[in-house]
Order: sequence, then structure tokens, then C-alpha cells
Amino acid sequence: MKKRTRKIPSVFLCLLVLAMVFAVAVPMSVSADSDGVPFKGKFDGGNVPAVAPLERIVVSGQANQLGKYTAVVDANMAIYEIIGWVPIPGVPDPGFPILRLPTTATFTAANGDKLYADMDLVGMRHMGDMNFPAFTLDATITGGTGRFEGATGSFLGSGGQITMPGDDSDLVIGSFAGMISTVGSNK
Repeated sequence: MKKRTRKIPSVFLCLLVLAMVFAVAVPMSVSADSDGVPFKGKFDGGNVPAVAPLERIVVSGQANQLGKYTAVVDANMAIYEIIGWVPIPGVPDPGFPILRLPTTATFTAANGDKLYADMDLVGMRHMGDMNFPAFTLDATITGGTGRFEGATGSFLGSGGQITMPGDDSDLVIGSFAGMISTVGSNK
């Protein structure tokens, strides 16, 4: 049996490279806070089924202050703001929109403690597969449970979301860095 090979379109390759560059780039530094400790990590995962207009992404990773973690990110795709356009050769004007999308995240540490954050995701929305090939995150920590009860802080992040050729599954990768208060750290 002859194995079929699939030719990957050059636009997809460009978007993949762009997503990878954003995902491994060190997020912008956050100024030190005398009431906090560094909070940084990496993540990867993908979309899971949700009821429209909700989009749900589940990622896992490693982060200081959390250790090994999973996170569920919920985005209501009916609530967004178009903040610009990216012209793409071969794509009818105006191109792809750059969106600001409010999201929420629930991080769960290995011991079950939870950390909550409100985030603004900003990224170019690819209209073919509806992914964000490159995005940034601006997050505010809003509390949690266990050792994160009453936690505050913020972090910035970057990453990418692509649809894998052949199986139509989504891959989301990225990293973040910021500060988190030490409130509850002795629990």
C-alpha cells in the first residue's frame, strides 16, 4: 500500500512558525512587587468540546508556585473586540482580525488547590480554522482555594493555537511570567 503524503500549505507553515516563536518567547518582564514572588510557567494542551459560544481550552504544564498543574480556560466567543486587522497576501481585505477576548482561567495544582485568573487574550483570529496562531495574555490573579485563598497578582504570557493537519485537533502552547502574592502560602 502506498503511503499518501499531504502537502502543507505555505500559509499554514508561516502561521505554525509564528505560533512557535510566540510560544517559546520569554513573556515580557513584570516589575517586582515587594508583596509577591515570581510566578512563571509553560503550558500545552488543546480545545475540548463546549457549548457555543463558549470555547474551552484545557492545558497542563509546570509552574513555580503551582508545580505540575492543569488549567481550564473559558472564553465566550460572543464577547470580543476587534482591535485591528492583519493584511494577508491572497486573503480578501481586510485580512484577519486581531481580537481582544476576555477569558477566565482556573489552574489546579497537583494537590487540588485552585488559582483563579481573569485574562485578556489578544491575538490574530485565523478565519479558516478559527484559531489564534499567535496570542498574548494579560492576566489578573483573583484568588483561589487552599494555599491560594486570597491570592493576588498578575502575569503576562504568549503562545499559539494551531489545528494539526490530518486529524483536525487543536494544539495550544505557550508560557507566562509574573508575580503572585504570598497570601495563603503557609496553608
